[in-house]
Amino acid sequence: MKARILKVIFLLAVPGAGAFAQNTPAPYAYNVTVTVTAPSGSAGTGLPKTQPTNTRFSPCSLASALDQLTLTVKYDAGKTSENKRDVYVFFHKPDAVGTAKDPKFFSVTKRSTAVPYLITARTDQAALTTNRTIDRYVTAANNLGGAITEVVLGGNTVLEGLPTGTWQAIAIIADSTEVDFDDPGTWLAWDVASFVLGKPWLGKRNTVCL
Repeated sequence: MKARILKVIFLLAVPGAGAFAQNTPAPYAYNVTVTVTAPSGSAGTGLPKTQPTNTRFSPCSLASALDQLTLTVKYDAGKTSENKRDVYVFFHKPDAVGTAKDPKFFSVTKRSTAVPYLITARTDQAALTTNRTIDRYVTAANNLGGAITEVVLGGNTVLEGLPTGTWQAIAIIADSTEVDFDDPGTWLAWDVASFVLGKPWLGKRNTVCL
């Protein structure tokens, strides 16, 4: 009770103190959602009940249908110049060793040139942090603001030629000057969606989606 009385006295005694306390803006509600779907006619649609249902799956074995998935990202990374932040989109391959020949990550960057997207291999999380200003999917400066929904890579993603196993599609909203991809405490919002190509791990045989 004594502490409450002292607080009231302070607010009354200091001009504008009460207004300042009441008008402190709430943190911006950043949010991002990643969704992986199988487009109509692709090998991942109409699967038998014996195949995975909890994770999006493409069999990589049907000569009669193409292995394709659609990655959609919905994000709100700020509305004003003061609160707009950067958006990152990565593909992650947990089976990978994490070397130049077998990288764990692939960053997706939107471009303004004739090549609309750039996909860059990164060995591990440390490499992502090192290249955090290069690998932004959308920079804060290019963010139109508010809720945005778009299909990554502009349409269906062709999977033939990719390693089999479990993949993750990851989206992160963060400040490129502060983000550490080994520290989720530096992420403002994030989401991950998994998908499986052929089988849940790379293994020694049938290692490429055909």
